[in-house]
Amino acid sequence: ADKAQWDEEEIVALLDYLLDHKSAIGEAGSFKMPTFKAAADSISGLLVNGPIKMGKMCKTKWRTLKSTYSAIQKYQESSGMHWDYTTGASI
Repeated sequence: ADKAQWDEEEIVALLDYLLDHKSAIGEAGSFKMPTFKAAADSISGLLVNGPIKMGKMCKTKWRTLKSTYSAIQKYQESSGMHWDYTTGASI
């Protein structure tokens, strides 16, 4: 299968969709596949590169974004560490 290619507009649209549908988060604390499939349909008009986004691709992107966000949060909470959204960790 072709790997999804995400541009910034698609990522923002995915996050906006999920934020608008946060009430769909299940008891396990995550979205279920129907929500990711609907998100894929919602952003389909923004496709620039790569294959059409499917629900599984949206789920994978969501998990990656959450993981990156959590790593940044943990880094920021470390003593003496700095992070900002312009320069990152400046390393």
